[in-house]
Amino acid sequence: MTADSVAAAESPARGAVVREAWATLAHLAFVAMFVAATVRIGKRDWNFFVFLVVEDGAIESLTAAFLLLTAATTHHLALGYRRFGRRGLATALWLGAAAFFVAGMEEISWGQRLFGIETPVAIAENNMQGELNLHNHPLFHGTNEVRGFLVVGAYGTFCGLAYALLRRRARTERAARRMDALRLFVVPVRFSPYFLALLVYIVLRRQDSPLISDHFPQKRLVKEIAECLFAIGCFLVAFYRLRTEGVCPRDPSLPDPTATASTSSGAR
Repeated sequence: MTADSVAAAESPARGAVVREAWATLAHLAFVAMFVAATVRIGKRDWNFFVFLVVEDGAIESLTAAFLLLTAATTHHLALGYRRFGRRGLATALWLGAAAFFVAGMEEISWGQRLFGIETPVAIAENNMQGELNLHNHPLFHGTNEVRGFLVVGAYGTFCGLAYALLRRRARTERAARRMDALRLFVVPVRFSPYFLALLVYIVLRRQDSPLISDHFPQKRLVKEIAECLFAIGCFLVAFYRLRTEGVCPRDPSLPDPTATASTSSGAR
């Protein structure tokens, strides 16, 4: 290849890097403003802050709504892949949609307070808040909760960058196709700030950081903010994949023209 042809091939890749970088900065700015706004509300009017983050408050309702929207979006994407003949991939996406649906319903205790449902005694006795859900069972709190959030936060924060770097280092067409087949389950770099917020929260919580304890008398309420940002991030990832894959998605083993520069530069 001549120098001019190499430069022409690398130009779109560089443009993709710039676009992804600006998109990442935009989402990072939104996350920072979201956190700053909630912190400011907590310092100026604690009662109003509690009103926002209590059970069935605005923050928790937003979290549940975005998780359910993620489930619906993932389901729609799965339908497209089934029509495309990729039944195995569609099944994996449906499992993901089911997980997001359960998470969303768990967030609002399956509509318990909305419909005035009483918690069965057997469940209430093993539930930290006496609610009709599983995530308040002692098994899912403490160390297990921290570990789960840590894994999810770290995956969402770093998997996009790791994927881009590995995809760029793929030296054969076969290796590149294998990497491309995984892209649906990778969080694009631009959406990593939403998962970074969850990761930072967990790290600060494990260290009992004064950044939390000095500003929030009830530290558990901070979790609602991190969970809401996580839910927003999940929806954005699902919607992005639905938009870029289309109603009749492409075969995931084919190159993704919407990938970041690192991925679009691929194997050479």
